[in-house]
Amino acid sequence: IFLHVVDEQLAAELASHEPEDGQVARQRLLEHGSKCLQTVARLAAEHGVAHREEQAEGDPAAIICDIAIREQPDTIVIGKIGRHGARRILMGSITRRVIESTDRPVLVVTRPPLETVLAAPASDTRH
Repeated sequence: IFLHVVDEQLAAELASHEPEDGQVARQRLLEHGSKCLQTVARLAAEHGVAHREEQAEGDPAAIICDIAIREQPDTIVIGKIGRHGARRILMGSITRRVIESTDRPVLVVTRPPLETVLAAPASDTRH
């Protein structure tokens, strides 16, 4: 399963800065998630990996853990974004909360440093 969760707290925070009903930011987050899912689905299909996509809204850690209970995956692969400061203190790390709340193994994937990406030859498709 490729899963994208729109964090309802983040969506509400962004919406509070919008005129009208505050749905523009939420819609943009959903659209961004759909594009991300389409990209990983295309890559999976190119490599013969069976998959399905899901998109949800709510508390990302809770949703990931609920789906892990339902689906019993061999491993949960999760990205680490790296929140900092007050936001991390108040909300905690989604990755940390998933690791602490699931009995499934968790593989945490980080993005390579920008200088590594910039230094990679154009033919290097790892990034």
